[in-house]
Amino acid sequence: MAEFGKIVVHRGRAHVDDFLASCVCIHKTGLPLFRSDVDEECLDDPNCWVLDQGMRFEPELKNFDHHQTDREICSLTMVLDHFYDPSYRDQIPQLAYIEIHDSHGASRAAKFAGLDPAGL
Repeated sequence: MAEFGKIVVHRGRAHVDDFLASCVCIHKTGLPLFRSDVDEECLDDPNCWVLDQGMRFEPELKNFDHHQTDREICSLTMVLDHFYDPSYRDQIPQLAYIEIHDSHGASRAAKFAGLDPAGL
């Protein structure tokens, strides 16, 4: 079990959802961020914040992955829901675009935004 805590996000290129979710977690917790693969020990440790990997959404254990669900949600909105009252969504209408882009890709997000996906 982690003694002081940490934030772990997936390896590879950052996406807007995990980047912004990481920023929110760092701001709210002050914990260090690591880009690495996650293991079961970290997933079971409530001092280890796991973002955008692990195939588990368990806020009580600080696991915020959306890849196991078909919902239009992303790790950013999972983290924001954890920290804030749902009324924050009224102040950030761009979140719907981020959720659709991360869940379904650029073409569907372009359609949502009223753009021609062929021009991407």
